[in-house]
Amino acid sequence: MLLVLGIGWRGVINMYMLVKGVINTRDMLVKGVINTMDILEGGVINTMDILEGCY
Repeated sequence: MLLVLGIGWRGVINMYMLVKGVINTRDMLVKGVINTMDILEGGVINTMDILEGCY
């Protein structure tokens, strides 16, 4: 009986860790996408400024 409870608890903790990992991964992906977009927008704006400066 105790063994089953122990496995159950461990399973719950493992599931929690898995869910937490998935959420963390998603957060990192979302942050990465936002950072990439910021860098791209910054790069595009800088390129446009440089091009306008040339004309």
